[in-house]
Amino acid sequence: MGADFCFAILPICKMNPQRLAEARALIVDDEDYEVPREDILSYLECYDIGGYEDLRTVGHLHLDGLVHYITGGMSWGDPPTDEYDEFNRLDNQIGHLLLQWAKEDREAKP
Repeated sequence: MGADFCFAILPICKMNPQRLAEARALIVDDEDYEVPREDILSYLECYDIGGYEDLRTVGHLHLDGLVHYITGGMSWGDPPTDEYDEFNRLDNQIGHLLLQWAKEDREAKP
């Protein structure tokens, strides 16, 4: 067997205290992968402060008028980047909110 190309994306939106509180309230332990809520909250904090902006393993993808973070690469059964798992865990729990907020931000632009 060979390697597979895997990638994960997250919509980029402007966070504010209200959005952050709403997202935090939805995050729970990821029991399937034994990831505690605190770890997933740390991924959200990284997202909130723009911590994914300057990483070599994260880029930007323009899709349907929105900008998304993208990460990934070749995988032999393990995650291609550390951010890959983080993005998937955030997407599974609050991806729908991030997408909704990114669309709202796009509509609010003058």
